[in-house]
Amino acid sequence: MDHFRQDLRYALRSLRKMPLLSLAALACIAIGVGATVSVVTLINSTLVGGLPYPEADRLVRVWGTAGADDPRRDLSYLNYQDLSEASSLETLEGAARTRLSVVNDVGVERTRGESVTPGYFELIGVEPAMGRTFGRSEYEPGAPDLILIGHDLWQRRYGGDPDVVGKTLEARGSWGGEGVSNRPYQIIGVMPEGFTGTIEDDVSEFWLPIAHYEPRANLERRGQRAMWTIGKLAPGASVEAANQEVASIGQTLAENFPDDNDGFGARAEPLGENWREDLRGGLYLLLGASALLLLIACTNIANLLLARLARRRHELTMRLVMGAGRRRVLGQLLTESLVLATLGGLFGVFLAWLFTNAYLKLAGDDVPAYVDLAMDWRVVLVSLAVVVVTGVLFGVVPAWLGSRTDTSGELKEDGRASSASRRQVRFGQVLIAAEVALTLLLLLAASLMFRSYQNLQTEDLGYDVDNLARLSSTLDLTVYGDPGAWGQARRAAKEAIAAYPGVLGVTSAGGVLPPVRENESVITFPALDGEELEGVNRHQVDADYFDVMGAEILHGRAIDETDRADAARVAVISESIARLVGDGDPAAAVGDQVQFVVARNPPQTSQPYDVVGVVDDMLYDGPVSERPHDYDLFLSIEQVPDYLISFAVRTSGPPENLLDPLTRVVAEEVRPSPVHWVQVVQEMIAERYSETRFYTMLIVVYSLSAVILAIIGIYGVLANSVTRRMRELGIRVAIGAQGKQILGMVVKQSMRTVVLGVIVGLGLAFLGLQVLESLLYGVSATDPMTFVLVVAGLLLLALVASYLPARRATRVDPVVALRHE
Repeated sequence: MDHFRQDLRYALRSLRKMPLLSLAALACIAIGVGATVSVVTLINSTLVGGLPYPEADRLVRVWGTAGADDPRRDLSYLNYQDLSEASSLETLEGAARTRLSVVNDVGVERTRGESVTPGYFELIGVEPAMGRTFGRSEYEPGAPDLILIGHDLWQRRYGGDPDVVGKTLEARGSWGGEGVSNRPYQIIGVMPEGFTGTIEDDVSEFWLPIAHYEPRANLERRGQRAMWTIGKLAPGASVEAANQEVASIGQTLAENFPDDNDGFGARAEPLGENWREDLRGGLYLLLGASALLLLIACTNIANLLLARLARRRHELTMRLVMGAGRRRVLGQLLTESLVLATLGGLFGVFLAWLFTNAYLKLAGDDVPAYVDLAMDWRVVLVSLAVVVVTGVLFGVVPAWLGSRTDTSGELKEDGRASSASRRQVRFGQVLIAAEVALTLLLLLAASLMFRSYQNLQTEDLGYDVDNLARLSSTLDLTVYGDPGAWGQARRAAKEAIAAYPGVLGVTSAGGVLPPVRENESVITFPALDGEELEGVNRHQVDADYFDVMGAEILHGRAIDETDRADAARVAVISESIARLVGDGDPAAAVGDQVQFVVARNPPQTSQPYDVVGVVDDMLYDGPVSERPHDYDLFLSIEQVPDYLISFAVRTSGPPENLLDPLTRVVAEEVRPSPVHWVQVVQEMIAERYSETRFYTMLIVVYSLSAVILAIIGIYGVLANSVTRRMRELGIRVAIGAQGKQILGMVVKQSMRTVVLGVIVGLGLAFLGLQVLESLLYGVSATDPMTFVLVVAGLLLLALVASYLPARRATRVDPVVALRHE
């Protein structure tokens, strides 16, 4: 113990004597630890750890399905009731997406929430922070209008009033239709902070009993799907058994209700499997990248320890000569490695905390709000232990080499390197080759991911997203009760937007545009001989829609001012539809007629619409859409009006600067209707591939860190080599060697090691980068151009790192070298 305390004090003093080398080693460890611990924390929280619900291992999601391409769909309330009879489920509870227009001091605010079934809160084990949940009788039709509000709504609407329970919240359904008038909802409780429901792609701020769902009529429509469900397995039942039973029930429902359940199926899976499935590949990729970075950091630590040994050769020799045993010296050097690993690990935990917080900001909706991403101290301790052990292991060889110092050769200071010195040089070269190989692998992965992300950003979407904003309003049907009033409100709001400074153009549309799929329909053309085309997005648009959106009319004409309510019904179709209708020639579709399939049993279609134009395909979901194109059919909003209206606004400057004033402008024109979905279109598109952006950013940061570590390693090893060979190099100069010859010899020696590492790294890349193929867009995992550029760049950086110590070798004073000889 006394020896350890002495070694510890001496280790701290020796680290202070060489601050630059010590700081470099600490930084290497901290970077490796920070990257590794943060990724392990994310994996533990999302893929390994349990969910924050009682008996979470028994909880399942029950989904509706529509074939292999659509395995997870919301359920209708009636289908949910039938599926809840499954004997393999102890209970099946649900939450339906609900929207209310909440009246506040300045108008109304469209608020998201859930209408829940009676056992919902009991199943997930969530209690209100204030008040109570609904009683069983309060779930029945005709019960009083009661509401639970979330923490954020409580703070925003009531300023955190502790006496809010018992007060009333005035609100109305925001979907329109029957029952849209304002009603006073009595607040019976406030949910705890952070609880936002269990609909994973939504953030709920209030809860109603399911019988109070808005619009209530949808509860009796089997084709109206809005339910997310959570079930608990019956004792002894397995997920596989539950899946088989609900699939059987789903097949029966499809047979018994073919109109509403055509193609319907059902499946059960562990709760959270849907988002875990999306996260698994990316997080494992990050784990591999962080492990590579940790290995690179450890090899660099070993190199830095070798450099420290080179400076301390005389000191270690004197200790051995004065009686210190080799075991004692070895223990001292290992203690120094342990101190470095521990201090670097602690700083790395702080970096891991920063990385984890950054993930929370960048992850968006990739991880549901109910998942706790806080750092687990057990994960931190285990990771620290692994890092400390790894750091010590990578310090063993340098320490062993240091304890093997040739005392006689060192004291004589002859010109020949000792065998220990040669071993240190060879070991350093091996480490550099390994470091270059791993760095190249990580750098290639980052370059491919970055190119893929660039391709996503620059892909032609079929319309211009620059300086484009959107905002929508669901008109209050108690004020705007007929299509004529809808049109007047839409035109008035459009004129007010157009008059606002900084607006270059504005157009209107029915529904939510852009850029989302809207009103998926089934259509047919005479040219298709009765065949139907499913999944067609129907949009009602203004006459200037295509001009403002920057979409190109390829054939025929756009919808124009002549397409009024009393004129012939017209339609513009996307090129992907036109190619099918025209048998490969999209222009041939102009002049055809299209009809909507209203019902199949008995067959019923809408009145025909004349196809007057073909527009370029628009990728509303961006280039990572689940299908290569979107089927779009555009109608005149004058001919097919809508009480849900949207505006696309083209601005002269950054559109985010105009969002708030334009919201107020529209709110004034459509009062008392809520204004919502106010967003910058380019940001909306970026959110579609936020996951790719996040993984790309992290891997780029990892790879740049690896490059810095590799350059430090190459420089350190070569500088150490030059220091050891100073007398040899001086003698070469003395007997006539030119500076260029010395420079070339030293650089050549270094670059041989680097090239060996590059060759090994290329082999690893060709074998290992295939796992990236599914994450890349527009670039292959073995793209030759990327490989050439990355290899050339890494060789150039290595050449620069080799040049600086090699240049120092050309300045050796031969007189000094001869004096030593």
